[in-house]
Amino acid sequence: MILSWMTYALVVGALITLAAAAADHVARLRNRPTRIIWAATTLGALLWPIVSATRALRPALQPSDLPFTLTLAPLRVVADAGVIWRADAIDNVLLW
Repeated sequence: MILSWMTYALVVGALITLAAAAADHVARLRNRPTRIIWAATTLGALLWPIVSATRALRPALQPSDLPFTLTLAPLRVVADAGVIWRADAIDNVLLW
């Protein structure tokens, strides 16, 4: 469990760093400051895995936690003899 979480954090951090490197290159070409890019990268690489891990630990909403519930009785289907006779009549016409 912890190995998969650490691998996830490492991959997410690497992808965020690659995106920041591309944004840094564009910012340098336009003579813009790059400190905010790397500050956001550091913050994002730290917070993204933590937020995703805490979201997975949060319990799911159970039906009993909802404000109301509806319980429906199962449907009962009864075939009508007239319907069967009509189906046979249609089959005879189509198969003729």
